Amino acid sequence: VPLCDLTVPEADAKSGTYEIKFSVTFKHASITNSTLLKFIFNGVEEIYSYEASDIENLIPAAYIFPYEHDGIGAITVALEMARGGGTAQLDCFYSNVVVEKKSTIITIP
Repeated sequence: VPLCDLTVPEADAKSGTYEIKFSVTFKHASITNSTLLKFIFNGVEEIYSYEASDIENLIPAAYIFPYEHDGIGAITVALEMARGGGTAQLDCFYSNVVVEKKSTIITIP
């Protein structure tokens, strides 16, 4: 199930260092089935499995990394979630994707 996505158009995606952030908070009412989170960045997918635990647990998850953009092309990010099996209730309470351009860092010898 798609949760959120963001595209920074090429005209706005200037070259430089960006911080890419994905975050989600969810509850999966299953003690036997995992929850799958799919982070998609510029078409590349990373899938993470959160194993079943107490059905009352509210689970926060985040994935943050730097990205050096050459200024060519848009920057696209998306977040999806699915049950790893079964039919137990899976609730997403919060999801977010952020693309933040960082300031240039100058090292003085």
